[in-house]
Amino acid sequence: MKQENTKTISEILKEFIKEDGLEAGLNRLYVFDAYDKAAGKEMSAFTEKKYYDNGILTCKISSAVARHRLSMSKDSIIGKINKELGHEEVKKIIFR
Repeated sequence: MKQENTKTISEILKEFIKEDGLEAGLNRLYVFDAYDKAAGKEMSAFTEKKYYDNGILTCKISSAVARHRLSMSKDSIIGKINKELGHEEVKKIIFR
């Protein structure tokens, strides 16, 4: 006997996340994870805090040298983040 309104667990989770307004928080976590991968282990170790809102990723960097190196690679990092996410999410990065 075939059931009519069957859904996969993935579909149910997506609906739950959307209905409970959890998309923004999860999206922020995905951006942070993609940044860590894009910046590399060595450079992401200097990142003390990360903030993300409306396409702008702000990172507080503990070392002036690391901040300079990351600033020189902004466009590359943005490209890698967006490639990791599968769509254009991050438009600008600010290193402080």
